Amino acid sequence: ETFSGGTPDRSHSEYFGGTIPWIKSGELNSQWITNTEEYISEQALENSSAKIVNADTLLIAMYGATAGVIAITKIRAAINQAILAIVHDSSIDKIFLMYSLRSQIDLAISKYTQGGQPNFNAAIIKSLQINMPDFAKQQAIANILSAADKEIDLLEQELSQQEQKKKSLMQLLLTGTVRV
Repeated sequence: ETFSGGTPDRSHSEYFGGTIPWIKSGELNSQWITNTEEYISEQALENSSAKIVNADTLLIAMYGATAGVIAITKIRAAINQAILAIVHDSSIDKIFLMYSLRSQIDLAISKYTQGGQPNFNAAIIKSLQINMPDFAKQQAIANILSAADKEIDLLEQELSQQEQKKKSLMQLLLTGTVRV
């Protein structure tokens, strides 16, 4: 099952600043959604097309600069119209599904880009063909790819630390604070 959300009317200030986390497509850049910049009220939810997604729902940015970005929400939240939620049954591992969609999204972006701006809809996403091994294999594949992502994150952190050390050393050497 797939569905998108909506944006409450911003001219109604009472719709914003409530208690319901509201996910916008730019927030999908983080693989795991754990919090949001904005919150909406119950009144906003009732009077707009914003829809609630449960924790562990797969989300895909549908258009604009973030088109094709995929994340999983770890919180119950509302989504806007630029996000497609994918609700799947328990026979599919959500992390496996995330990686499977990511593996095809670049091809889909090149196929459906119009005027430099990729635009997706639910029909395009549903048309993507995904090989579905049994659940145990899905989990094994997801675990391997997750471990690789963790390793990449650690290496990127280490690279960032080394670059910062280099900048500090350059500053000391080039200002003459430390002599060679």
